[in-house]
Amino acid sequence: MSNAFTCDGEGQHPELQIHEIPPDAKSLVLIVEDPDAPDKPFTHWLLWNIPVQHPVVISHEGRPEGSAEGMNGSGRYGWLPACPPPGSGDHHYQFKVYALDRQIDVGQSISKADLRDSIDSYVLTKAEFVGKYAR
Repeated sequence: MSNAFTCDGEGQHPELQIHEIPPDAKSLVLIVEDPDAPDKPFTHWLLWNIPVQHPVVISHEGRPEGSAEGMNGSGRYGWLPACPPPGSGDHHYQFKVYALDRQIDVGQSISKADLRDSIDSYVLTKAEFVGKYAR
């Protein structure tokens, strides 16, 4: 993972381009977490109702119009840059994208577990990629 996306750099979220979205998908959900954190897994970003018509999340523009952000592991809304404890080795940042057959109507204060429960029966497909970072 580039320093630009960490607490040692600009702290921006990475640009994400989501491809091969099923034609019957109505929205996308993104969950980013670090399973190597002391409080496992630590939530770095919750983002839902990403429009399938413009499935690009660009770092300098913030979240896509029409989408909603939930609370990260630090209790704030939005992207929380990667910032593992120094000397703790590689941390794996899991970016999980879910294509749903609908938009979801949930409040910003929803927990990650409740978000997962609320999308469970609407998931058409999912994908995951992992970025690594160590300090």
